[in-house]
Amino acid sequence: MQFTDSHIHLQDYKLNNAQQIVTEMKNLGFVKIVCVSARPNEWNKVALLAEKYSDFIVPAFGLHPWYVTEVNENWEKELADYLQNFPNSWVGECGLDRLKAPSEDNQLLIFQKQIELAKKFNRPMNIHALRADELFNNLWQEMPKRFIMHSFGGSVEFMKQVLKFGGYISLSASVLKRKNYVDIIKNLPLEHLLLESDFPYLSNYNQISDLTNTIAQIKKISQEDVVLSVYRNFEELCNDK
Repeated sequence: MQFTDSHIHLQDYKLNNAQQIVTEMKNLGFVKIVCVSARPNEWNKVALLAEKYSDFIVPAFGLHPWYVTEVNENWEKELADYLQNFPNSWVGECGLDRLKAPSEDNQLLIFQKQIELAKKFNRPMNIHALRADELFNNLWQEMPKRFIMHSFGGSVEFMKQVLKFGGYISLSASVLKRKNYVDIIKNLPLEHLLLESDFPYLSNYNQISDLTNTIAQIKKISQEDVVLSVYRNFEELCNDK
């Protein structure tokens, strides 16, 4: 089976550790992963990893809502330069957070600027959304063609809004801790499903195989069908121009 991981933070490790993780993931059957960044001082680290493992790593450059107060006035141009220099890159991790993030107005403005960059360069957008359902009510029409809600654990109602506007839902093993995880999985069409680890934070990449099995059992289909659908969705996101 061909596994993918749409959200992992390899740059948080030393290079030799990242190499060990890449080797282990390939041995487990992973064929592509998205290495996401959260702030400007991570962008070059992700770029170096993407260059070293160009057949395996899709880079994602973004500014996480937790760190919007740390940037300088040139951050937008620097981000645009990375997106231009890596034609296969995604935008992210970016988004809105009403639990841990600083000023709501500031993070909304920076998120909107990243939406514009995703549309300008026609890139998928990897989104962090925490207790921000209401903030998205005025943003759905602005969203880029391709966007992903990462490590989803919200309400089925919010998920249906994401799907209505063409978004994808990425699940990590942490979703199984949610009381409504069965309803989330039942109401999530396979053609909008992605899987991730958010390693080393929310779960481990070696849990993705078990997660596909759980999804298969709930949907009453084979594990192979789940893995194949996720792989196809991942490829469509990467290749849709």
